[in-house]
Amino acid sequence: MADPITIMAGVSMAGGMLSAMGAQAQGQSAAAAQQFNADIAGRDAGLAREAAAYDANLQERQARMQIGSIRAAYGASGVTMEGSPLDVLQMSIENAERDRQQILYRGELKALGYEDTRTLSLYGAKSAKTQGDWASATSLLTGFSGAGKLFTAGKTAPSAGAPVAGIPGPPR
Repeated sequence: MADPITIMAGVSMAGGMLSAMGAQAQGQSAAAAQQFNADIAGRDAGLAREAAAYDANLQERQARMQIGSIRAAYGASGVTMEGSPLDVLQMSIENAERDRQQILYRGELKALGYEDTRTLSLYGAKSAKTQGDWASATSLLTGFSGAGKLFTAGKTAPSAGAPVAGIPGPPR
């Protein structure tokens, strides 16, 4: 039959190894989740820019049609393109461009927010993996330390029949 101290030490080492494997798996799982979040945020940043570009182009087309209508109305009523009518038309063109630029700017801000989220998620993935590595190493050391303590205690344990700290030995 195997020595009970050896069995207990083996169990301690096996427990440390299982705990280390669990820590590694947990770290890898958390890192994969963060990487997934980073990938989604990167995709969303691109989509935000594409949506803003689409909306800006749509706004620009609508503005051109509106400005064309203004010009046509001026021409139909015999107004010449000078003075106040020209000022109104110029202001309409400038406002349309400002609106287009605001759409692009809001889209870029949204995209930058997604990129910040992506950066944080990538950092979180790296951190989760590192934490898993450290937790795994700690579990291994704890398991082996426990086994070492058991072996050391077994070697220094009093022999059968010897008195132990104030407890009398067996009768002689």
